[in-house]
Amino acid sequence: MVKPVSDGSKYTRGYQQVLNDFGITQLLSGIRSYSDEDFEAARAHESAIKKLQSSVCLRERSPQLHSNLLLLLIRWLGLLFHFLLVFSGCLLQMNADKLLTERRS
Repeated sequence: MVKPVSDGSKYTRGYQQVLNDFGITQLLSGIRSYSDEDFEAARAHESAIKKLQSSVCLRERSPQLHSNLLLLLIRWLGLLFHFLLVFSGCLLQMNADKLLTERRS
């Protein structure tokens, strides 16, 4: 059977008593130890723990990932802006050269 964890407070003792009165602790004990040929509670519990751990890890890393993506976007925009400046400079130079050759002829 599941042993209730209590910090000794009146609220916690009352909560545990309600769980016992409605048979919730017995139900949890049965679910925790249930096993048949198609389902094993221990394996499902381990799978749930792994999923929870991965979601917590992702949640903790999410701000770092967002900031890294933002920095990558800023760098990419900087390179794009640099390319546009160089390209527009080349276009201006080509137009200036074209104008100079037209005036000479």
